[in-house]
Amino acid sequence: MGQYRFVIIGSGWRAQYYVRIAKALPELFELCAMYCRSEEKADRIRSEYDIPVTTSVDDCVSANPDFIVTAVSKSSGPEVARRWMDKGFTVLGETPAGADLETLNNLWKCQEQGQKLVIAEQYFLYPYYSSLIRLVKTGIIGWINCLNISLAHEYHGASLMRSLLGISSDVAFTVSSKTYEFPVTETRTRYEEFNDGRIADKKRTVSTFEFDNGQVTFYDFDSEQYHSKIRKNSYKIQGTRGEILNGKVIYL
Repeated sequence: MGQYRFVIIGSGWRAQYYVRIAKALPELFELCAMYCRSEEKADRIRSEYDIPVTTSVDDCVSANPDFIVTAVSKSSGPEVARRWMDKGFTVLGETPAGADLETLNNLWKCQEQGQKLVIAEQYFLYPYYSSLIRLVKTGIIGWINCLNISLAHEYHGASLMRSLLGISSDVAFTVSSKTYEFPVTETRTRYEEFNDGRIADKKRTVSTFEFDNGQVTFYDFDSEQYHSKIRKNSYKIQGTRGEILNGKVIYL
């Protein structure tokens, strides 16, 4: 493979991952520029990370990158992606591609017209989860009828749920759901660690998905789960001939 050149739109927590990728793999990636909306932030990012930063869209275009990374908020992601695809660039975005069906259909029309949007951060492609899905598909525990999943939130959880059940999008379902708040000791966030024993109420969503083909999923996710040292991921996949519980396979 040759070297790929790219521009990052955005400068937050996610954008910095792509900066680290470029620095770790200079033989594969060259960061042409990071786009910021204010000169103040651009100056701070430039000095802190020693990377090219600009507040000019024209600078990003004239760099002629191989692709554009859109590391922006969920709400503005589809609009920003469309803007750069309309300029003729391949766009690498992250989930969700869009928050509603109309947005997704509009993005798909762009794809059909020859524009290119690639969506990263697909949990079912993570090495661990893809291995788990392949194991389930071997039929080692039979037909999957019940799934308890506490691995990822919202659309990530739904994607993993469908992949593990092996269910298509045209199978109808009903869902019942409730969100609770429970006190928990805070230990870590994206940006910092806490060691003072502080306690805060955190949201926890519990849902039941019942599919018309007889499969059932119990979804459970705590807002602390991704970063907390005392709230961990778990799952149980049950089939007609066995189950898989957090990596342990029991089967006939």
